[in-house]
Amino acid sequence: MSRTRKITVNSMHRITGITEDPTDGTLYVVGFTMDNIPEFPDETALPFYEARYTKIPYGSTNATAQALGGSHDLAMPMSVLWTKALKCGGANANGDNNINFLDVAIIAQYWLDSPCSPPGWCSGADIDLSGAVGMTDVAILADNWLETTCSD
Repeated sequence: MSRTRKITVNSMHRITGITEDPTDGTLYVVGFTMDNIPEFPDETALPFYEARYTKIPYGSTNATAQALGGSHDLAMPMSVLWTKALKCGGANANGDNNINFLDVAIIAQYWLDSPCSPPGWCSGADIDLSGAVGMTDVAILADNWLETTCSD
């Protein structure tokens, strides 16, 4: 079952990219505003648009975009992509930085549960963040079995 909800992003006229942090459901949104659009743009003048971004916590329905200022050459953000690597494949369900029977117990507790969603993902049992606890989660746990270096 899919849920739809409306999120209002203030101070951003156009959205060019959205990504989600799979660990906690936070949305990251980039785009731009276009105030004072000239009839005939001057190629030697500064852009008439301003790059913007916002971070929207899971469950929020309203956010205000901020200028993407600074000393970079970013003119207009076109997309955004979540790239954080998960240590031990995300198999550290109980958060103790070791892959062992305590993680197996969490998967067993939530076996075949769905829907799993952020921020908890069925208390960490939905390792692959698919929305359900199943064999893929067990396979990821098995690939990382007895690993003890899962801290960030």
